[in-house]
Amino acid sequence: MIYGQGAHVGPDLTAYDRRNLDFLLVSIVDPSAAIREEYTNFRIDTHDDQTFVGLIKERGADSVTIMDAAQQKTVIAKRDIKEEQALSLSIMPEGLLAGLDDKSLRDFFAYLQADRALK
Repeated sequence: MIYGQGAHVGPDLTAYDRRNLDFLLVSIVDPSAAIREEYTNFRIDTHDDQTFVGLIKERGADSVTIMDAAQQKTVIAKRDIKEEQALSLSIMPEGLLAGLDDKSLRDFFAYLQADRALK
């Protein structure tokens, strides 16, 4: 998310030092290099052989709410959880720059580094 645009599956990039190209490159090319705790991806396996992967949005006394990359929330009863595991992979996919030509790459980084995102 940047300037209120985008999804809430990762940190809001508005306040980040987006002029720091080294920071941007590492974050985009290797999104799993550094993952903030609140954006740790989890895998939950249930007793009925379902698997859910995403961010933990809420932990209640009797349930866990997980949100996947498509922002689909699922509430899972704690009694139904067979295993819960924190993953070392970012929910942000790798290879986001693959297939972009030089002009598209320059445009993308210019957008990220702009003082105000285009509307």
